[in-house]
Amino acid sequence: RHFHTLLEPYLPAIKQRPDLLVSKGHHRYAIEFQCSRISEEKCHDRSTGFLNVQITPIWLLKTPATFKKNGLVKLSINHFYQQFMQQQRGQSYLLTYDIESQHFYYVSNLMPIHGQQFLGDIQKIPLTQQIFPFYVPKRLTKHTYKMMLMRYQAFRNQFLHSRLLLSRKGVNDLFLRSLYELRLNRNSLPIFLGVPTEGAAAIALFTVEWQTLLFYFMHSHNLTTQQLNKNALPYFFRWANIPYSELAG
Repeated sequence: RHFHTLLEPYLPAIKQRPDLLVSKGHHRYAIEFQCSRISEEKCHDRSTGFLNVQITPIWLLKTPATFKKNGLVKLSINHFYQQFMQQQRGQSYLLTYDIESQHFYYVSNLMPIHGQQFLGDIQKIPLTQQIFPFYVPKRLTKHTYKMMLMRYQAFRNQFLHSRLLLSRKGVNDLFLRSLYELRLNRNSLPIFLGVPTEGAAAIALFTVEWQTLLFYFMHSHNLTTQQLNKNALPYFFRWANIPYSELAG
């Protein structure tokens, strides 16, 4: 209703063929249903091509089995899926579609845990209840957010227990040395160490580890928080032997 849809039309101006081209009023949308892997460069080039002719790209991924859940869950999101994260109304989320059940799965309100591990909220809606342009997931309620923080804290404590128990490097373990030099209790670190932050997914270490290293770095170099600027951060990453990227900085 009120839409004009074309299946795999050829767009000569950019030499691309979207899976669906949907027109609604003066707006056009290219829907790409991605079932197989695609490089980040190719994804970027295709999106840029659509945008250059005033077409909004919408990437729709095939729902993997690990995403077929509901509510607050711990899940792994690799770099392939991360490149398709969408930004709408201040919300970051991943949109997928399951052909068999005919349900859309939204993965939103992501909180990085460690590496490619996240805490997130998965919502699913049937095809018959979907709208267009597609529904944007809501932010968590205060109650649900408190529950997420409690689960995150449990993962933090679990990580600390295994990290300290299994370390075999002794004084050569920079994390353990940081705890010792800062006079921190291994079993009850301050709550401000291990706080989830934006962009933490770009750092492979658990937040509590790299944040402790950062405090030790500041302590050993006599730096104040005002002196810890973007010029100092690359040096910190080299000092801590953590791969550096613009996203991490």
